[in-house]
Amino acid sequence: MEGCRGLCLVLLPIALAILGPIMLVTSYTIAVLHGDVAKLFPYISDTGGDAPESCIFGQFLNMISLIMFVGVMLRYKQVDSMVITLGLHRLNGLTLFLGCLCALGGSLVANFQDTHVMVVHYLGALLLFGFGIVYCFAHTYISYKINRLHLNERWACHLRLALTTLAAFSFVSCLVGSHFAEAGWNKHHVHKSYYYWGPEDGGYTAHLVSTFSEWVMSVALMGFFVTYIPDFLHIDLVLELRFFQRV
Repeated sequence: MEGCRGLCLVLLPIALAILGPIMLVTSYTIAVLHGDVAKLFPYISDTGGDAPESCIFGQFLNMISLIMFVGVMLRYKQVDSMVITLGLHRLNGLTLFLGCLCALGGSLVANFQDTHVMVVHYLGALLLFGFGIVYCFAHTYISYKINRLHLNERWACHLRLALTTLAAFSFVSCLVGSHFAEAGWNKHHVHKSYYYWGPEDGGYTAHLVSTFSEWVMSVALMGFFVTYIPDFLHIDLVLELRFFQRV
């Protein structure tokens, strides 16, 4: 019977904390140097819309999505072993479903660029951010319930609530800003593509609100999964392999 102790499992959220910023900074830097996007707060997806930055963006986001999926599964099993007396089995099962959709959304965003397959890309973004935020709210509630039994850290509950609230407000401001930015762009724009949205184009301020909100939302969601570090320190993952011979 092989096992992976807590110190090994915390490498998952730690890896997420490392890969996330590397992905954001690298794809943004290459996109700006290649002249593919505006310098001031482009949409994250726009920094991964064209090669070569799209290759780096896609590879990193695929790895991050896989880490999120494994983290969702581990957190589900961890909570499932705690909630015998708290009546949270259904909610915990729902978070497993939401978390898997969130990870799937990240993979869709990584593999279907908005420059080529916009519908699938936006569907992935909805799964990643929309369902991801609902997942975070649900697990924040679960964290507070579990804290009554002193099974997790109180500060982690507060931090998760703060990150989830920040992500939710950013999600709303991103959508609202995008709506007004598009309306302003349609009325007047100098540049041919919104990838180079500038102050001389209509709806520029709303555009910056939307793009900045997306960056904040992304960092907040990744930060939420990083808060699993103290929880994963207290669990072991055991893999049991059994050999049988067909008769």
